[in-house]
Amino acid sequence: MTSISMRWQSVRSATICSDRRRSPRRQGATAVEAAVVLPLITLLLLVCSDLGRAIHAQIVVTNTVRVGAEYGATHRYTDDTRSSWEDRLGEVMQEEILSLQNSSPELLETTVTTSQPGSDEIFIEVTATYPFSMLVAWPGLPSSLDLTHSVTMRQYQ
Repeated sequence: MTSISMRWQSVRSATICSDRRRSPRRQGATAVEAAVVLPLITLLLLVCSDLGRAIHAQIVVTNTVRVGAEYGATHRYTDDTRSSWEDRLGEVMQEEILSLQNSSPELLETTVTTSQPGSDEIFIEVTATYPFSMLVAWPGLPSSLDLTHSVTMRQYQ
């Protein structure tokens, strides 16, 4: 063997031996680090989970309002059929809110208004509000939020 390979082998064996023989102090420090870091990671996971749920719920509310406004824009009504038109629009929105896991369609509050600024155009504005509850009561933050969205479309059929 050459002297370089002998030196390399001795350095390598010294490293392996030092890795195998950890002091009890180092093992204790690792346990303390884990005890500090694990609760922080758990807290971060809970925050991310709640934030993700809230964003998902807002997207579902947005889609619900869009579906309602789309229905209103594509289905004309008369003075005689307005109440059944509004009922059907509400049913369509309640069907859409069911895509939110553990949702209660009866909690969805909707408002439908129509306006006719010109002689031939009718605009439908649909607004919905849905209560959202956090998994954890975070200090300084409300435990529930009212998710609201509004869409206006021109009736075109």
